[in-house]
Amino acid sequence: MKSIYISEEEFKNRYPDLNLIRYKFCVNALQYEDVKFGHMGRYIHRPLPLTDDLKKCFSLDCGGLLIETMRDTEIYTEDAEMYNYHKRPDGSSLIKHTKNVAIMLSKSEAKPGDLLVMKDTDNATHYAIFLGKFIEGDADGDYIIHAFASERKVVIHRFSGELFKDTISAFTLKTMLNCEEKEEQKGESL
Repeated sequence: MKSIYISEEEFKNRYPDLNLIRYKFCVNALQYEDVKFGHMGRYIHRPLPLTDDLKKCFSLDCGGLLIETMRDTEIYTEDAEMYNYHKRPDGSSLIKHTKNVAIMLSKSEAKPGDLLVMKDTDNATHYAIFLGKFIEGDADGDYIIHAFASERKVVIHRFSGELFKDTISAFTLKTMLNCEEKEEQKGESL
């Protein structure tokens, strides 16, 4: 299922205080919807835009979705990459790694484009990208996109119920903050 997302103009209306880098990040994440799930999967060869045929040629896990979205939005840094991790990551390692590349927030402070760290049982084992009110026709519901092993693909879910309850914390990527600060400085100098 291909989700229809809001326009840039509607994003500005819903989130007047947010920089458009967050819109671009969310749009870039959404292009991976329906890509098959694969542990430690990445999109190596990178022709864009992604076609349905190209989506069949690679797989992503939740970390891969984050990394590829960062690359597409041009906010990727090598220290964001994770290597040789287990299918069930050690929760403390995941949180420690995330704190190296992002600033921790409470889940209620999440903005579109922020990263969510979710738990399975008691350990942090999963990333999702917070989309907020990004889906056309639903101005009330918050959504996430994630590579979901249970469904064997990248999916969009409403951010409520068990998914909300299983979210440990939200994080804003440091490179996202850097882009926002640069844009603010440009705007002030005009």
